Amino acid sequence: MKFSDFLGNEAAKTVLYRAVCDENALRHAYLLTGPKGVGKRTLANLFIRALLCRGEDRPCGECLPCKKVDRQIHPDVLILRPPEGKDAIPAESIRTLREFLYLLPNEAEKKVVLIENAESMTLTAANALLKMLEEPPSYAVFVLLAENRSLLLETISSRCLVLPLFEPGLYLSEKYLARQYEGTAPALLENALLYGGGNLGRSIRYLGEEEVQKAFEETKNLFFHLDRGEFFLLKTLSEYERDRDGFLTLLENLDRLSCAAAEHRDSLSLLEASEKMRSTLSQTAAARLHFLCEETMDRLKQNASLGLSTARFAGALSTVAG
Repeated sequence: MKFSDFLGNEAAKTVLYRAVCDENALRHAYLLTGPKGVGKRTLANLFIRALLCRGEDRPCGECLPCKKVDRQIHPDVLILRPPEGKDAIPAESIRTLREFLYLLPNEAEKKVVLIENAESMTLTAANALLKMLEEPPSYAVFVLLAENRSLLLETISSRCLVLPLFEPGLYLSEKYLARQYEGTAPALLENALLYGGGNLGRSIRYLGEEEVQKAFEETKNLFFHLDRGEFFLLKTLSEYERDRDGFLTLLENLDRLSCAAAEHRDSLSLLEASEKMRSTLSQTAAARLHFLCEETMDRLKQNASLGLSTARFAGALSTVAG
């Protein structure tokens, strides 16, 4: 993949490409922010490959450094993320980073540190990283990824060049999917667009994971039968009384459908789907469903009782379509 192949976000791409081509434009730290699925990891990988590439058209994708970066085995690249089964990047990871960074590069002229989910660093880890950002080695380049910049220490953000990434929207996503998934059933592409809602990463995930497709179909079935009454809804939602993650997925999918019913869609593929959504729920009812889903998700994330939450949601849901 080249920079030109990355969909949208021209401003961020221009900044990073200029830094690859002009040493004077290269900053020691970058912070890519934006929602999950917007392409932060993909763009960061492009940038790192281009920095370490030995080809003429960087990143060439063919030279040994490019291939090592893709396989995550380049000795001058360190990737930090929360350890498996953990939610936070601990201080121990930053100590590993310090040991990595204060040795000279092995193969390249630069050493690159990629920190995924940077906002998940513990306070101790964040403060330790801050010291290195303040006085980095001349050959060091930091690339931080964060969904929510506000959760990062402001002192860390202020020492980075912040590049917000935005969702490409339905129109560009539709063109990309039609080109990259030529021959895919139109109904499957329509569902991928509906699931993504303009977030290309989510649409691609839908096309690649049968479990995601199955969960979305189950949610659509529920959405189109909201008028069947409280008993039907209670029975349907009782399946989630011991499945918190499944219930959260259902709520997220219902929220996406409520938005589809409430918004005008700028995608030819979704015109018919959006009309069907709007015929099921009025714009006012769709807005009520959106706020109900958000409220329930917030309570669940605060460890509210799953059984009570599903029952309460079913009762409130039965009034939405009325």
